[in-house]
Amino acid sequence: MIQVFVIFLAALASATPIVQDRALASIDTLFKAKGKLYFGSITDPVDIANSQDVATIIADFGAVSPENSMKWDAIEPSRGNFNFNGADQFINFATSHKLLIRGHNTLWHSQLPSWVSAINDANTLTTVIQNHVTTEVGRYAGKIYAWVCPPLPQLLV
Repeated sequence: MIQVFVIFLAALASATPIVQDRALASIDTLFKAKGKLYFGSITDPVDIANSQDVATIIADFGAVSPENSMKWDAIEPSRGNFNFNGADQFINFATSHKLLIRGHNTLWHSQLPSWVSAINDANTLTTVIQNHVTTEVGRYAGKIYAWVCPPLPQLLV
């Protein structure tokens, strides 16, 4: 699936034939030559366990974002119980291949642990959110260049 996506985006990015461009440089290199910061993809431990996916990511991408391994339900499945296994695998893969890391949502409504949804008190929810974000972002400080976060009201809907 990644290869089809890569070819599609590369074809959009270049007026020259994709085969010619791929023989000359990676897609990331072509994007950077046009003044862009990077050409990135999502990935997670399940993808980096696949050698074909790894080869494509290393060959054509300059940045990665975690697909699910850094979302709230994966990082803090129960209150105060943090599990960084998947996120650490993702970070280690990216840093070992010198890929720029763009953090994903630390808070996301569709992958919210059920224990968070059960909180009915605004002060408690605020404390829980602050603890979660501070713990996760603090753990990866200096490794992630930017985080994508939804507006807070979206979480409360």
